[in-house]
Amino acid sequence: MAASVETVDIILPLEESENEESRRMEAAKKLGLPRSRVTDTKLRKHSIDARQRAVKVQLRLDVALDGPFEAEEPPTWSCPPLSANAKTAIIVGCGPAGLFAALRCLETGVKPIVLE
Repeated sequence: MAASVETVDIILPLEESENEESRRMEAAKKLGLPRSRVTDTKLRKHSIDARQRAVKVQLRLDVALDGPFEAEEPPTWSCPPLSANAKTAIIVGCGPAGLFAALRCLETGVKPIVLE
């Protein structure tokens, strides 16, 4: 039986933020459910709030209720093989824009040459 999945935001003290049982208990409390219904959690977002003396960790979790998560297929990516006489593009810079430009070149059959 596939579990139902809920998304919940919780705040924990820094010392408890990596403890799976603390995450499950706080998620159950936030959802208003008994702890026994929370069978698994999956971290979606992790941020630290250090504005106060007591550091808090804010977590966004996917929570599986009454069963395990369904298995996820890993993402796949493929691009066509480049021919020996493919056009080339020279891309200056390895920042986000340069890497994205190289990716787009590969997807369209152009051989990227990235210079830093």
